[in-house]
Amino acid sequence: MIERVVKMPLEAGNWSRVLVGGILAIFPIINFLSMGYCVEVMERTSRSHYEMPAWDGWSGKFLKGLGISVVGFAYMIVPALLLSATGLWSSVSAQTVATGFDPIGIAGMGTAALISVILFMILAFLIPMAVAKFAATGDFVAAFRFGEIVRHIAAAPASYITTFVFAIALYALVSLLNAVPYLGWILAVFAYFYVTVVVAALFGVVYQKSLAGTNH
Repeated sequence: MIERVVKMPLEAGNWSRVLVGGILAIFPIINFLSMGYCVEVMERTSRSHYEMPAWDGWSGKFLKGLGISVVGFAYMIVPALLLSATGLWSSVSAQTVATGFDPIGIAGMGTAALISVILFMILAFLIPMAVAKFAATGDFVAAFRFGEIVRHIAAAPASYITTFVFAIALYALVSLLNAVPYLGWILAVFAYFYVTVVVAALFGVVYQKSLAGTNH
């Protein structure tokens, strides 16, 4: 399954679509089109359709890309606010420590930071399935039905975790291209879009697998 999905963007005629997506991904706001394209890839593989979408229906792609941006922002806003509050607390505590030791303040700051990191990791883990649910159903609100999202993950835990780890590894490899002099960032842009297409397709497949477990 992984081999099929990895080769899909490179099949005859598809590489040009990857080039278009990579170019659009460079520009802020316009990159919503590239993101929406990946949502459509995810929606197709969730229905066992292993083909790249055409670059048409631009308004639909833009809205889908905007939608998953909002989903990501909404998921990350709480841990981000907690981390910001922890930073503010840290500066206040530093002034307190300068005048006298405050173990309660330091312990509280450490606890808040730990909670923020744990919450960030949990929500980051949920986001791919949330986006897959949005992509497969076309329902924006479905991305925030946490109970259903957790049930989907629990229905195919091995596939979900494997895909999640594989995605992290792929993005880590792409980041290394930035170290290549002069052309590294250009290569990274197109490689990043290619990897995002692959990752979207894989999570679409995982979502389809999860349906069998959640329908029992």
